[in-house]
Amino acid sequence: MNARRLVKALSATAIEWSGLRWAVAFGARQVAGGRRVVIVGYHRVCADFEGERQRGIETCLISRETFRAHLDYLARRFDLSTMSRAVEVLAGRARARRDLAVITFDDGYQDVLENALPILREFDAPATIYVSSGPVTSRGHFPHDRLFALLRAFEESPAMRARVPAETRETILRRGQAGAKAWLHDLIRDETPARLEGLIHELAHASDVLARPPHRSLALDWDGVRALCDGGFEIGAHTVSHAVLTNLEPDAVEREIRESKAAIERAVGRPVRHFAYCNGFWNEAVIRALVRAGYQSAVTTEDRLNRLGDDPFRLGRRVLWEGSARGLQDRTSRSMLACQLDGAWTAFGLRRPEPGRMPEPVPVPLSAPQQGTRRLA
Repeated sequence: MNARRLVKALSATAIEWSGLRWAVAFGARQVAGGRRVVIVGYHRVCADFEGERQRGIETCLISRETFRAHLDYLARRFDLSTMSRAVEVLAGRARARRDLAVITFDDGYQDVLENALPILREFDAPATIYVSSGPVTSRGHFPHDRLFALLRAFEESPAMRARVPAETRETILRRGQAGAKAWLHDLIRDETPARLEGLIHELAHASDVLARPPHRSLALDWDGVRALCDGGFEIGAHTVSHAVLTNLEPDAVEREIRESKAAIERAVGRPVRHFAYCNGFWNEAVIRALVRAGYQSAVTTEDRLNRLGDDPFRLGRRVLWEGSARGLQDRTSRSMLACQLDGAWTAFGLRRPEPGRMPEPVPVPLSAPQQGTRRLA
């Protein structure tokens, strides 16, 4: 066990038994307007977590056993809610008997249908699945999984690094030596989707190893999306190409938002009202585009309290994975999970949430030398 997990496990036990967690939850409930709305985010639910973590993005993975433990805890302490009902409660148009928890999944992975759906049904739990329509249409891998597999190969193979064009190598390495996971985060945050596709192409050309995402990380197909919808789950949109919208020009933002909504609505025959920002990044221009397209809410990955009357297009989420509440016995610690869900880590300075708000685009004068490019404030 690493030192950080030991400290968190001991801290969680102390916070739980001292009653401090209950005080944090009580205070949050008052600040939130009487009832908390906790939105919980997941990505993939795996039958073989240890196998998948060897090639996949570990912080997007949770085992079936751990997911079941999370749901058992959530079902005991919260009313499990749809996103639509949660939005009504936050707007003051509906009342909640208890605190609400909303279960969400990003991207639209095949193993949500295979592994998450049976467990959700065990608990009669609703969920919202935010789908990127492009990978679903092509039944392929998501761009972040493809790039991560190649970055890991780049990290581990000096021979591959030597074959990568110097400019591309510098694009990666100027972000430090932290490794594939940190490189992926920073590249997705900073680079346009077109540039990311270029990086994928260049890294794949230089690779002499099988640098592919695990097969189980494939996207759902439309039959799978319809099966989830017919099973009573809400389907939301997550762009067409899994693009960070704050890195796009306005017309491309509109396309990603509107075309993903239209594709999902054609497939399931129901309106799509809810949206998730890719990697949690947003700005006011993106929100305005979502409102124009007819959405009712959007979630970030900002770990913060949702309050009565909050803007429904800036809803905070607590994104969880296998290691989010892994305790001293290498299994789910209810004290650690409670601290995670109640916001105790943030309240006591043990976690610093990353903000999702990004700068507004600055128009470039047509006469400027950078004509046709995009700059950020």
